[in-house]
Amino acid sequence: MAREKIKPFWEVKIRELKMAEPHIGATAIASRLETLAGEMRRSDYPSERSVGRVLNKLREMTPDERAAYGAFSWPASMENELLPWEASRVALDVLRAHRLRGWPPPTVTRVLWHWRVSLASPSSDMDLRESIVLNILAAEESGGISAPRLSDLLAFEPWRNELCRSLYNQTFPEHPWTEVDDAASK
Repeated sequence: MAREKIKPFWEVKIRELKMAEPHIGATAIASRLETLAGEMRRSDYPSERSVGRVLNKLREMTPDERAAYGAFSWPASMENELLPWEASRVALDVLRAHRLRGWPPPTVTRVLWHWRVSLASPSSDMDLRESIVLNILAAEESGGISAPRLSDLLAFEPWRNELCRSLYNQTFPEHPWTEVDDAASK
């Protein structure tokens, strides 16, 4: 029987957990993912063995590739040229949000995407950006970002107000912005 592929969301989480706490192994990570899955009401979390496979892939990466999954630290991440200095304000906001939620520090990659999304959509708040960034990171792990829908959302910003939502929904009736999307962005 062919094994089921790990969802990209979980691959991102495994890498982030391992880079945030290098001493933990597949068993501890699998346990944390199971807990997180319960909180999120998901049942697709990976097994310990699957976590081990992702950790093996992580070990095979170059130090530069692994650095992107490392924890963001100001000013070190800027001094090491992992992020531009111009990203500092957004980066520190993301760090604060993680601390307030009791989460580990964000990864360099997560911070980079928050900065990019904030440039594309300055009106987006932290929670909306986090939702967008999670989708980007998951899509990245599965072979590429779903650019068309992301571009459409960032161009129309349907979360901003009724006019933006109406224009978006008229233009893209096949995938309208709904009240559920609105609630998720708050």
